[in-house]
Amino acid sequence: RVEVAPAVSHAKKLSDNMKKVFWDRLVVSLTLPTQVELKDFVEGAEVQVRYGDRGAFYSGKIVKVNRDEESDGDDEDDVRAKWDNTTFDVVFTGDNVVQKNVPFKWFRTANDPVDYKPLLALIEEVRGKLISIAPKKGKFVDDILANMDLELLSQMLEKDAIGGESLQNLVNFIAHQILQFQAPVRNKKTAAWIKEYMEELNDGGGAAAVTKLPRLLEWVFERVDETQKDIANSHIDMLRPKLKESGKEYERERFDQRLESGQLRLTNTKIFLQGSLDFLARGGFDEKGGQVLLGCAKRDPQATLMFVASAVVQLLRRPVRLDTPGYETYEGGIPETLLWDCKKLAELRDAMDGVALISTMVMLLRQVLARNGYREEGAGGGGGVFDGIQKKLNILIKSNGVRLPDLEAFLVAKAKELCPGLPDTEQESLAHIIRNSLDAENAVFKLMNKRVDKLVFECLVFMKKEVWGRDGEQLKNKIVASGF
Repeated sequence: RVEVAPAVSHAKKLSDNMKKVFWDRLVVSLTLPTQVELKDFVEGAEVQVRYGDRGAFYSGKIVKVNRDEESDGDDEDDVRAKWDNTTFDVVFTGDNVVQKNVPFKWFRTANDPVDYKPLLALIEEVRGKLISIAPKKGKFVDDILANMDLELLSQMLEKDAIGGESLQNLVNFIAHQILQFQAPVRNKKTAAWIKEYMEELNDGGGAAAVTKLPRLLEWVFERVDETQKDIANSHIDMLRPKLKESGKEYERERFDQRLESGQLRLTNTKIFLQGSLDFLARGGFDEKGGQVLLGCAKRDPQATLMFVASAVVQLLRRPVRLDTPGYETYEGGIPETLLWDCKKLAELRDAMDGVALISTMVMLLRQVLARNGYREEGAGGGGGVFDGIQKKLNILIKSNGVRLPDLEAFLVAKAKELCPGLPDTEQESLAHIIRNSLDAENAVFKLMNKRVDKLVFECLVFMKKEVWGRDGEQLKNKIVASGF
């Protein structure tokens, strides 16, 4: 991740620079220079010049004029010699490259015709993009084709007849299409941009106004791309429920086909469900296992859900990590119906262990503080203080390089802070019981694990926030995020 971010940033910067160069070059191509003849090309003049004898013109500045001193006459041959032999040293504006001895014929003059083909090609592309987001019913497409007639625009540009009212009409039409097709929530910002652009457009006419078209076209491309994304997202939102339901049906049919053909055997799944059956037969959660099994026998959907939830909890409590490579091949390994969920299940087990461990440590800390005179004040029972301790422990547990002695030191320091004058013997006692808190036979740890198991069970069955205590909120979020 650390290596990818600079690469992505560099690629975006490169893309932005390339776009700027493209639009700047288009503006240059539409803007005629002020120079008409040789005498206008003087040192310091802003000019348009090619890199060679053909190709696009680029902005530059003359830094030196290399005159032909032998051709100072006024007759036709001397004038022609001046034009042929005088050269210039030019620095290009874009990259500061200096090119020496540039001949006069590489420069653009005010008498050279403007090549409108690139502009017309972009207008044609804009027209196509507007058609792509226009509703196919009605006269929307016909209106776009009629108001953006490329042949007519070409003739007007060639005759320098576009400007004033005709140019404003074109801009207004394009802007109206954007406002009409984009999401209404974006209209206010769009209208403000159009108003600002029209004021800028009115400051110049004719050829000067045409040079401002690239800014409009660039903006239109951005708005059309934005609108296409909005349309796609809207379609996805509409289709998502149907796709989800259809996907379930498809996967169910495919699963049944594999089962019937013998491609898939449910050996581990049967063992997985048998574990739930045994657990519920022993009482299950709150000694209500018998009622759940009775409900299953009657095909009660809620009882069936509770049966499967119990099976998931028993699966999560297995001594082997569920994402262990090859675990699906073990006898009684990962159930065939959960093969793609190994990682989610392992992460959920890690979260369960974290909640149980933190709750155990906080309860042990409370016990030591209570017997040394610490009183949890307020109706919340000191919840704010211990909430902060829980959050800090959660951060420490997830940090690389943090070990159990670090957790001991943190809790002992907190105990001393909350209970000044805490005897050394009590500090040593707290460190000792924290050290032993991970023992599978530790009574407090076993109690917390049972509570966590019940929390997971209730979340899978009910998914209701009210069944969660303060300690279980983080675990609930983890379960919800896992997709279960």
